[in-house]
Amino acid sequence: MTTILCLICLLGFEMLYHTSTKAQFARDPMLQQWSEKNPNGLKYTAVLLLVLALIGFVIGFGLGSGFFYFLSVLMLVGGFVFLLSPIGYFGARGIGVVALVFFILELI
Repeated sequence: MTTILCLICLLGFEMLYHTSTKAQFARDPMLQQWSEKNPNGLKYTAVLLLVLALIGFVIGFGLGSGFFYFLSVLMLVGGFVFLLSPIGYFGARGIGVVALVFFILELI
């Protein structure tokens, strides 16, 4: 459950990052093309994903711990997105492999 919620946070933050007009991207991914066509829809979807992750953390860990966990994950994900996304270091395949490994480790 934690891995899935972290991935939802990553996707939501990445979507908000791609709606930025100041950010410069190394490549033109599909998310960037969609954000140019429909920036408001992407922002609403990203905020909805972040709220969904917050609700999931609160349900899973309690009110105080869940909110703190969400903020910690959001800071971690934000750092990864700001550092690795502009250079195109991670793609959907890499995120999927890492998520699968962590999901398997979470189940063990």
